[in-house]
Amino acid sequence: MTQHTQRTTYKVFVYGSNTHFEELNHWCAAKSESLNIIATEPAWCPDYQPTYHYFSSGRQCGALDLLPALGKTTSGALLTIDNNTLNALNRKEGAPQCYEQQELSVLTANGKQHQAITFITVPSKRSATHTPPSEDYERIVRVGQRGLGHDPLNMEQAAANEPITPIIKTLFVYGTLMHDESRSHVLPQYKITERRMGRVPGQLFDLGLHPALRPAQTHSDWVYGECITLENIESALQETDLIEGFHGFSDSDNVYDRRLLYVTLEDGSLKLAWVYFYHNELSAQRLEHGHWNPRHTDKPGEDLPPFSLCVDFNCTEFERRIDLLKHATQRLAGGTLNSEQATTFAINLLQCQRNEAEQALVPGSWCVIPGTEGIPSDARVEFAFMPTYWAIAFLCRFQLEYPKQAEQLPNLTQALDLALDFSVKRKLAGHGYEADLQRFIAVEILYLGRVPEWLTLHRTRGQALRCALRQAGRDFRRKVLNEEKDLWFEIPETDLLRFCAQLKIKG
Repeated sequence: MTQHTQRTTYKVFVYGSNTHFEELNHWCAAKSESLNIIATEPAWCPDYQPTYHYFSSGRQCGALDLLPALGKTTSGALLTIDNNTLNALNRKEGAPQCYEQQELSVLTANGKQHQAITFITVPSKRSATHTPPSEDYERIVRVGQRGLGHDPLNMEQAAANEPITPIIKTLFVYGTLMHDESRSHVLPQYKITERRMGRVPGQLFDLGLHPALRPAQTHSDWVYGECITLENIESALQETDLIEGFHGFSDSDNVYDRRLLYVTLEDGSLKLAWVYFYHNELSAQRLEHGHWNPRHTDKPGEDLPPFSLCVDFNCTEFERRIDLLKHATQRLAGGTLNSEQATTFAINLLQCQRNEAEQALVPGSWCVIPGTEGIPSDARVEFAFMPTYWAIAFLCRFQLEYPKQAEQLPNLTQALDLALDFSVKRKLAGHGYEADLQRFIAVEILYLGRVPEWLTLHRTRGQALRCALRQAGRDFRRKVLNEEKDLWFEIPETDLLRFCAQLKIKG
């Protein structure tokens, strides 16, 4: 059992029934226990897999445990809690008689590694055979995992006593493992199923024969490379660990550390991947453009056509304007708009924003139709609110990624404030039976534009939108926890899980 000196807060990794926070709340209330979760974020415990070999006398069924397994991961949550809450978890887990505290390495999707307490069964309580859970316990774990944005597949495999398959099958490479580089022969033997260009937050340094990735220091620090999905990811990682001098998650002699990061792909979508960070600080030359080999440097695509508002009622033209806003934001997110192209489009957007003189239209929007009088609500959502969400997304991301250029646009601040006020007039909701789906799309658009990050940096602005995003997070998490099936028909489960994982705004 790991001993801990008393301190103010603790990092604790939970992976079983304690990921279902509503159930945890009920237990604490029934036992008059203190529950103070200061912070929570999705996390993964590497080199361990979930298993059922412990019989819980309280639940009268099998309960989850962790089993060392090189190359596997167990999904859960990293909690920051106080001493009273840790004591409550000790009592809930029957520590130290049934479970005991152990300190393990835990990864979060921002490239960080944490040392955290977790609860693992004491050896004397483990059965030599599979101990199945009850349907209710399995449901609690499944819903808790989904509420954190995790795919519950591994938990379902453990419950059924099936082999645990890797959930994270993607590796982000930015140097010698890339296509046409000196080690490009290594990964194809592990069956590449997808190869896409992408970028991650970070700073890149030139070490001569190979590059080194270090954490980003500003919002405009990016490193470019390839996002490679492999069928035999576990075998591939064994070889890349040797190549990168990675000996283990708690090894201080690592040359590179293997971490998890969301990769932004060329279309602006995100994918969770393994990535290697250089372990030590560096004094080498930094590659400001984020490309190790100049021949991989992305040439900017064609200039964007100018954005304009429609003067006639033409649905085809309305949709073409919205598609342009979407395309521009995706290119900005994917790193294929250079600063000059992005600045030109931002200026163009600011010139097209609806103003006070247009009485039929609410000021601050990018409504693509020439007037809203007599227009039904569903059309207002599609042609007034959706283009405005896209414009906000572009301008917020532009300000984060090209701050010097954004400073040269004196009307950007006022324009964004007007747009943020307009954007919450429907509290992000859609219309009719598609209200949930359209609300989900609105939040996805704003996330593509890094709007939550922007709101975190500008705490006195966009208060109403901040509240609307938080409420959306609460509402969707409630639907996930209640397993409301109507939502699954509208929104792909993988998208909804990713949404739940990412919807978090500080301040």
